[in-house]
Amino acid sequence: MRHGTDMRHQIAGQIAGPALGVALALLPWSAEAQGVEASDTPWLAWVGCWAGSEAADDQGQVEEFTVCFQPTANPEAVELLTYSNGELANLEELVADGAPVPIAEGGCEGERSAIWSADGSRVFLSSTMQCTEGLLRETRGVMSLLPGGTSWSEVQSVTAGDQPPIVGIRTFAVASPADLASQGIPDPTA
Repeated sequence: MRHGTDMRHQIAGQIAGPALGVALALLPWSAEAQGVEASDTPWLAWVGCWAGSEAADDQGQVEEFTVCFQPTANPEAVELLTYSNGELANLEELVADGAPVPIAEGGCEGERSAIWSADGSRVFLSSTMQCTEGLLRETRGVMSLLPGGTSWSEVQSVTAGDQPPIVGIRTFAVASPADLASQGIPDPTA
């Protein structure tokens, strides 16, 4: 069982990153309310920071995840910044155009692709990576805005080698300016 627990903690960190990562016409803390200009970017509803559910490691230490979506010069792309306990843990660009892009994370290398759902409220993610010791890791997932636009969820299935898939589910809610300030996280919409 310990192996499964360790794998879940590794996956929790990976889910918070890409993607995991991921994210929403918001209420008072919406991108528009925070001063981001409306544009043709499909990422507008996701721009801002989102507080993830807390995860505890094997020693009971709680880790707080915050994922920020920041606009880029390319309206089809977004920069994902993942913070763990206020420290930048991962930075990546995500373009949901279906094209595979090279990735390297956690000792693994491969490709990841992302593509929008027809209604633009979900992003489907897929990755295949070769890891150390010849282990093949495949991840399939979806990031989905939830009704009301103040939260989103990410569901991922990760298969490593011949092990059965592990499913991870994370939910994120809009991070308040006070929460960001208390962790020293810059607000991408300010």
